[in-house]
Amino acid sequence: MKDSPSHPSAVAALIENVVKRANRAIYLEGTKRAESGQEQAMGSTLALLLFQNNHVTMAHVGDSRIYRLRGQHLELMTHDHSLLQEQIDQGRLSAEAAATSHNRHLVTRGLACRKKWR
Repeated sequence: MKDSPSHPSAVAALIENVVKRANRAIYLEGTKRAESGQEQAMGSTLALLLFQNNHVTMAHVGDSRIYRLRGQHLELMTHDHSLLQEQIDQGRLSAEAAATSHNRHLVTRGLACRKKWR
């Protein structure tokens, strides 16, 4: 990105704008489809990386994950926005039990949710 901003607040504003635009586009398409009887709801998760000047900025919504590979070590860089992750964080469910739970894919945040994304 030749003309992209480099100040951290400008990068954050750029990413926020991109996420808001994606959110709005998905929401409008879902609304259009629902009104025509095609679908009841439409949404998405997001994992975004912006590489610039030897730096990376990341953003994510939902349970799409971002990992970093260093040598032979894979490190999870994001924290799922899911019902299961909330239950693990609250100590109500172990990570082992979560792996086989039937609620594995219930996200608590996503693009085009009926709540307005700020």
